[in-house]
Amino acid sequence: MQFFTNFLKIFLDFRDVRKIVNTSKINKGMSVNKFLSAIRSKESSNNYQAQNSRSSASGAYQFIDKTWKNLGGSTIHAKDATVDEQDRIAENYAKHLLKKYGNDYHKAARAWNQGEPTAEKDLNAGKTYADDVIQRMN
Repeated sequence: MQFFTNFLKIFLDFRDVRKIVNTSKINKGMSVNKFLSAIRSKESSNNYQAQNSRSSASGAYQFIDKTWKNLGGSTIHAKDATVDEQDRIAENYAKHLLKKYGNDYHKAARAWNQGEPTAEKDLNAGKTYADDVIQRMN
């Protein structure tokens, strides 16, 4: 009976199970650099001077000003920092997220997009965003 119950759960939620399996495959073969490249592509089309018209998010990785400052940015806006500084801060933040979420790139992408508290409370927060980031890593 337990086998049937487990099988039914997997069958009914096949899309999410497939994504989990795909994500674990990615975790084995992907790197922080590919993750950052996918984030940068998704966030700004690789534009280090990008400015979001609806928020304070700027730079290649679209850090909002408060996050940028909290992560140690030397300028008020990420877009005003050098390419090297944006990449360094993004790499440090990505490594932090990957460590926190057990090297799960999907969870790290959700947290990047929604913020850590929101991503942890709402399992669907940032899911579409994270799916797109994972696709860009392939």
